[in-house]
Amino acid sequence: MMINDMKKGDKVIANGFEAEMADNKKGMIRMVRVLHNVSGHGEIGSVYMFNVTDRNHNPLDMTPTQQKQAAAIKSQF
Repeated sequence: MMINDMKKGDKVIANGFEAEMADNKKGMIRMVRVLHNVSGHGEIGSVYMFNVTDRNHNPLDMTPTQQKQAAAIKSQF
């Protein structure tokens, strides 16, 4: 599934936590609602989409532009 095809309410794994998409925007930074984090509570926040996988831990497909953005962001860390 492409990153831009993700819709509000879609279930994903964000940074290793079970989450759902919280917006309908497109792009590399999206809002997700983490259902249960380390403290056992939920939270909402923005994440880079290269840190998000589908429910089966498969990475999401990116456009060539998004791949360049992801490489540039990762090179800064």
